[in-house]
Amino acid sequence: MSKSEHVHKRHNVSVLLYHLVCPAKYRRVATSRSVDAILRDTCLEIELRYEIRFLEIGLDGDYAHFLMQSVPTYSPTKIVRTVKSLIAREVFSKDSGVKDLLWGGEFWGKGYFMNTVGQHGSESLIAEYVRMQGNESRYECFLRRWCNWISSLEYLAGAKRQSTDRERACPGDALLK
Repeated sequence: MSKSEHVHKRHNVSVLLYHLVCPAKYRRVATSRSVDAILRDTCLEIELRYEIRFLEIGLDGDYAHFLMQSVPTYSPTKIVRTVKSLIAREVFSKDSGVKDLLWGGEFWGKGYFMNTVGQHGSESLIAEYVRMQGNESRYECFLRRWCNWISSLEYLAGAKRQSTDRERACPGDALLK
């Protein structure tokens, strides 16, 4: 998608990036090609109406990941409420099968995960993670890059290496087995 930019307002300049993860209600796999298209189109409509930009959108069956940018006047709660309610309304109105799948209730679960993302250093890593949602083979590549990134942070912080090997064991290797 696009890269973050400095948002210039009358009295401030900001770059506020958020990683939002929303689970589907009952953690049911409620996404399909049509729901994915509706969700992405709705995100584009949200960009036109609100000061929320979607930098990456990743869908993984029962979860949706968003890397987004907003302005300081929007609280994280307001962003989540806006995104979840508008997407749910559009999905239910355009795809009646989803309502039957979720027993006529809500599209999203009650909870969510939201994290701020630093522009320098981790924005590209989070963008890659969000982009890879739902693609298992690329997950291993991401996990390896993440381990290398953590190792470089430890090295820069002066932490002693746990092994004398040039490549130390990745803590994520246990997840791949």
